[in-house]
Amino acid sequence: MERRRGTRLRTAAAMSTAALPPAPTATARRFAAATTGDYRSTGTTITLTSFTTARAEKVMAELRAAVAKYAGGYAGGALTFTEVRKRDSVPVGDEAVSFHLTGRANPTSYTLVRRGPTLIRLSSAVGTGGEAEVPQPVGVQQAMKIQAAQARGTAS
Repeated sequence: MERRRGTRLRTAAAMSTAALPPAPTATARRFAAATTGDYRSTGTTITLTSFTTARAEKVMAELRAAVAKYAGGYAGGALTFTEVRKRDSVPVGDEAVSFHLTGRANPTSYTLVRRGPTLIRLSSAVGTGGEAEVPQPVGVQQAMKIQAAQARGTAS
């Protein structure tokens, strides 16, 4: 298990706590719970953050590198994960990366989508402690909303 505190590790740890450094210029957060269908019992936290496009691209690159590097797990600050597993991403936005973290009370899956300077962070877990999957329809809908807002000029 990796214990170094490099930029990539900080970015991966920040994804699990929604505290991406440096602080974004704006943040909005919502929660969605599936009560029926394929994603029943899955809770998803949706976090929208706004950066400069260059900073958003850098966060994505750092996260992608961290997911590849820390597959054997990591211990960073108060967080320890025994596995970081890359998952298939939803093909939306300018780019996306998905991964699963094991080692917490509830294993959690994450998807981060970039659309210009906006990052959409989706984190999903199930109350039963089983492995959750980030609901693809939620990721697609959020990316479409950001795209429409950017086209209207109401989102950066």
